[in-house]
Amino acid sequence: MKTLISQPPPHHHLKYHAPPPHPAPSSSQPRAVLLHTRSLITFVILHSSFGILPAAPPPELTVLRSQYEKVLAERVTAPFDAAKADLDAKFTAALDRIADEAKKEGKLDAVLAILEDERRLANKFPLPEDDDATPDSLKKLRGIYREQLTKLEEQRTANHTGILPAYTEKLKALETTLTKADRIDEAREVMSYRESLTAPGSSANEAATAAPVAAGGGVKLEKLPQREVAEWVLSVGGKLGLMEGKRRIDASTLEELPRGKFSIVRIKLPTNKKRPFTDEDLDTHLGILPDLQAFVLFYVPVTDAGLQFLHACPKLQFLESDGCKLTDAVIDIIASRKDMNRFTIANDAEFHGKGIEALRALPIGMLNFKNTAFGDAELETLKKFKSLTEVVLIDTPVTDEALAAFKKARPDVKVTR
Repeated sequence: MKTLISQPPPHHHLKYHAPPPHPAPSSSQPRAVLLHTRSLITFVILHSSFGILPAAPPPELTVLRSQYEKVLAERVTAPFDAAKADLDAKFTAALDRIADEAKKEGKLDAVLAILEDERRLANKFPLPEDDDATPDSLKKLRGIYREQLTKLEEQRTANHTGILPAYTEKLKALETTLTKADRIDEAREVMSYRESLTAPGSSANEAATAAPVAAGGGVKLEKLPQREVAEWVLSVGGKLGLMEGKRRIDASTLEELPRGKFSIVRIKLPTNKKRPFTDEDLDTHLGILPDLQAFVLFYVPVTDAGLQFLHACPKLQFLESDGCKLTDAVIDIIASRKDMNRFTIANDAEFHGKGIEALRALPIGMLNFKNTAFGDAELETLKKFKSLTEVVLIDTPVTDEALAAFKKARPDVKVTR
């Protein structure tokens, strides 16, 4: 394994050549230009005294990380994805068989339950929990599927655990090399990153890649390093809101990431034509984010399947999707987020709002369904949302009659149409 992550070539310092002295201003220069130049110099000096911007990661670290991500994909991600695809295919075939049997026996409820499992599997949604109404044949298949999936996830964790020590040893060696070269700030940067990759099973496991953890809806997700998540978000042009202790930090570049430990409280992913990303990217690079409060998507090709990680974001308060490919299934994803207070689905023709009743108990104050298929029946349901103070219905099929009835019942709610 150690041969897969090779030590990058040493960093060579560039000699610094002082620039030629700036010529003294001539008397012919306008006085305004001289004043502007002096003011600018004063501004730079004053503002530079407030602090030094963090240095970019050393190039050796970038090389190591690229090698690690390649090994991670080859040894961990790809084998798991292939094995799970095979398991899903076998489970689907088994579901088809018991569905045919239920049809022959005229058991409509059983057929519908089986078809719902097939739909969830196709969309990468979690299987529902068993209850008294679940057919015995379906319970048996679900039990087998969950048992096999658990084994695959345990093997994935074991594979990940196997490659992490070699990586951390290379990081330690790089720290030593940088320290000997008197590149202390860069050595500290590497050390901070290495410490955030604490091996699974250790006591300091907050930022480590841990074993899969059960989230809402039966989904199992991994606890990924906060720094690793942050770097991926920034690599695709996203923006972050972070907390370093009690200090709030907004970051849109790698250089703005704190050197120490931090938590992610806000993620914004805008459209990125040069480097588009998919549901699989979100599944790979996002996981359990215990402090995430806001998640924003802007014209990205992501579906409900890509938002499964939100099941494991207990502090989520704000979800905004504009111009994506979400459906009513997203309601199931956020229904268990007890602090949710703002929900926006805009410019999405596939969203109708069916099942919006599931959000009724949440402290939602603002809903925005601009340019969606949200209709009269769903608006009727919003009358029961006690915390609601504002709803946006621009370019929706809501009729004037339904809108008038809503305003009469809820004069306290601001409606924009």
